Amino acid sequence: MTNPTREDCGAALIRELLPVVKFSDLGEFEITENCAVCLYDFEGDDDMRRLTNCRHIFHLSCLDRWMDHDQKTCPLCRTRFFPEDLQDSFNESLWEAAGIFDYYGE
Repeated sequence: MTNPTREDCGAALIRELLPVVKFSDLGEFEITENCAVCLYDFEGDDDMRRLTNCRHIFHLSCLDRWMDHDQKTCPLCRTRFFPEDLQDSFNESLWEAAGIFDYYGE
């Protein structure tokens, strides 16, 4: 059985680190026609999350729902949300938020 607190911390931390942008603010070279999760077309005032590593974009609610299921990779290409050089920093922040250091020390 998984620890729900850890999952909640992980998704919350990822949400803090991934940028939220309006679809209308994205550059033309970044635009795809629809969300690969829900398959609905993007519209100008839609809130989007742009992934740091692969630069794919998704509706905010679609990607947040994906993360709620403890997913940490792009739903489209399965690339990790964060580049490898940021992964250790992310893991350390996750452990701190989940209270791991309280049990094992730093």
